[in-house]
Amino acid sequence: MKKDFKLLVMLALAFVSLKAGAFQVDEFYYNKTGDATCEVTSAPDGSTNYRGDIVIPSSVNYQGTDYAVTAIGESAFLNCSLNSVTIPNSVDSIGEKAFMFCSLKSVFFGNSVKKIGDNAFNYCLGLTSLTLPNSLVTLGDHSFYN
Repeated sequence: MKKDFKLLVMLALAFVSLKAGAFQVDEFYYNKTGDATCEVTSAPDGSTNYRGDIVIPSSVNYQGTDYAVTAIGESAFLNCSLNSVTIPNSVDSIGEKAFMFCSLKSVFFGNSVKKIGDNAFNYCLGLTSLTLPNSLVTLGDHSFYN
């Protein structure tokens, strides 16, 4: 029984170490994507508990290093109770299913978003209108499907 418990603990620690590039600053979780860049993501356990009106920062400081927030990761805000989101100019891509099933009413895009992934805003039934940035090059399949 003790051996099984130790094995379970070791496996759990190994899983956590897979997300070694993950960190939290204030209310958001991030994954490092480069030496000085990161993306917003869900919590390491996969939960997405973001709520209300959110403003994604253009940069964050973690352990003395400044990171530019350049992306919103896959499923980062999946099924969150969000009213609005403001995406900064530093973000150039929004991952697949990033805001899928959110209760969003409004999205304010920065002027650098070049890619919106498949199903990114799928089933955000509260969105009735929005303005896509001129910088947009790639709009994934079913990005705004209801």
